[in-house]
Amino acid sequence: MLDYDPDAKVVDMGCGKGDFTLRVKEKINCKEIYGVDVCESALTEAQNKGIKAEKIDLNEELGFPDGNFHVVVSNQVLEHLFYPSKLIQEVYRILKEDGYAVISTENLSSWDNIISLLFGYTPFSMGFDQIKIGNPFSPHDKKNEGEYLSHVRIFSFQGLIDLFKFHGFRIEKVSAAGYLPFNFLANIDQRHARFITVKVRKGKLGRGRISAKNFEEAIGNWLKPVRRAELPETFKSSLWPPFQRKNREDWKKARANIRLLF
Repeated sequence: MLDYDPDAKVVDMGCGKGDFTLRVKEKINCKEIYGVDVCESALTEAQNKGIKAEKIDLNEELGFPDGNFHVVVSNQVLEHLFYPSKLIQEVYRILKEDGYAVISTENLSSWDNIISLLFGYTPFSMGFDQIKIGNPFSPHDKKNEGEYLSHVRIFSFQGLIDLFKFHGFRIEKVSAAGYLPFNFLANIDQRHARFITVKVRKGKLGRGRISAKNFEEAIGNWLKPVRRAELPETFKSSLWPPFQRKNREDWKKARANIRLLF
């Protein structure tokens, strides 16, 4: 998912001690890499490894200028935040136009989590503060994780994708890992794998919802071959009435074209 780009300016959100950050740097082959984390002792180790690391709480504004980075990465961090949606907005802001982010997190809709809930147990991906409890099948059950930050927000497969789309990102690629007991099934049934990784690119239309003007132009261009009536000037009412179907085949084509926009 990471593109080779020696000139890229890259930042790792939640860099920890920097081991993963250095692997990212090697993969992209960038000259330098930045990292942010809230743990001072981990930051010191990261800085000793040559990473430009600084202390930032990812629940807050990041403090970087707009359009500052070509690439943002974050590995198993989003689920630890109280305000993950706010971080996604900040990632959009600090990315350059056409920049991209690669984000990996746990999947609440993995089969092991679903089965745990079915039996009334705590999902494997959840904890309470620093304590894992309520699932006798978890190797960490009734254990205190100490300084380890607990999971706060856990996303389902579709929830993660839709949140990035909501904030204006284009989904380029989705990958999955962890599918007990058959890990090779992870990318066959991504929705039920334990870990989800998405590559998202900053959209050209800007953060948030598409404007009515751009939406009308986009719909009009896609539906020229199949529409039977001119589109109205605005979309104040439901999306569907403007497309007055003359037959079932035209309606199916129109609906397929609409889906391609998202």
